[in-house]
Amino acid sequence: MDHPVKETAMTTPTTSTHPSHSGQAVEPAAAVEARSIADIRSAVLQARRRGLPVAVRSTGHGSLVSPDGAMLISTSSMTGVDLDPDRRIARVRPGARWSDVIAAAELYGLAPMSGDTPSVGVVGYTFGGGVGWLARPYGYGADNLVSAQLVTADGELVRAAAEEHPDLYWAIRGGGGNFGIATELEIRLAPVSRVIAGVAYADIDRAAEALQWFGDHAAELPSTFTVAPRLLRTSPLPQHAGPVLAVGAVYAGDLDSAATAFSGLHAMIGAPLYDDFAVRRYSGIAVPGTRPQGFEMYRELSDGLIKTAVDSVIDEDGGNALEFRHWGGATAQPAPGAGPVGHRDVPFSIKIDGGPEVVAALAPTATGGKFLNFLADPTQTRRAYRMHDWYRLREVKRRWDPDNIFRINHNIPPA
Repeated sequence: MDHPVKETAMTTPTTSTHPSHSGQAVEPAAAVEARSIADIRSAVLQARRRGLPVAVRSTGHGSLVSPDGAMLISTSSMTGVDLDPDRRIARVRPGARWSDVIAAAELYGLAPMSGDTPSVGVVGYTFGGGVGWLARPYGYGADNLVSAQLVTADGELVRAAAEEHPDLYWAIRGGGGNFGIATELEIRLAPVSRVIAGVAYADIDRAAEALQWFGDHAAELPSTFTVAPRLLRTSPLPQHAGPVLAVGAVYAGDLDSAATAFSGLHAMIGAPLYDDFAVRRYSGIAVPGTRPQGFEMYRELSDGLIKTAVDSVIDEDGGNALEFRHWGGATAQPAPGAGPVGHRDVPFSIKIDGGPEVVAALAPTATGGKFLNFLADPTQTRRAYRMHDWYRLREVKRRWDPDNIFRINHNIPPA
């Protein structure tokens, strides 16, 4: 059956509403502002007939590969969230952002496994693995994907879940946008409404000792407690100029047991210059969105690595900020059949906001593994996966997209 794209939905470079006239440095062969599943299906089939690859954009966050010469399908108009509070499930349309889901879930004392930044789109985050403040107690965003409805490379509408197309369901939980265009996700919610969250600041002279403690003892912290030490080149405190250690933390466990968890934080930084920890709604802990210039994973925080990190923010030509995380918890204990999110056995990471020289300085002791959501170079996609998962992903790709029309992304080529 032929599914022509509606003239009102598609633009070309000669059309005034085409993205190439928006000031953005993109020139897709055609662009569709999808408002329905039918629009998406028709656009995919039109792309196939014209021999065009397909680029998908929902919120635009994390777009790394130019859609030049492609059929650009935007799903940003397809928004909306429906809650099933009894099942703790949210049904999310492809243009929704985490802020939409957080607001809907909060009404029922629930929270999604969202990222640190509420403006991020749900689909790209989830398909890329998805890591945020609730990952340690509840797993990655991909681990909490119950089902997805997708338009495939053939223009067909399918549902991927544990009992339907299990190979596709496995692949999309960490394999990125390689297998289809999402039209709806069902995601699991957590019984979290209130958390203890904030930031404690300490003098940069305390940073090396604090990071040594973190490297030695982070695995002993309860999984409900996520701690993120940050080295900041510029202090946000008016009473303290220059570099500073800023330790962000979120406790999502029983509030009556919080004192035990926070005793570790006190041991780590001592008496802070200032802290703003308080009981907050989950919606109140978001941080501004940034794209790191680098992201490295480590099996340990060696003394040499810590010294390099601290020196890099003290140096006037160094980085702006480094954020350390210890994962573990549910991220390191996936359920049987979990998706291909890689490197679950690697406990530490550093998110790097700094130039290439800072990234290079921190690379020698890194594992070389990457997390797809933070992978700035799409030619390095292979590094986000374990070897056997990579080959399995390529086999799934061969079944569902043998012509690789969904390649304007962190691409996984078909086997």
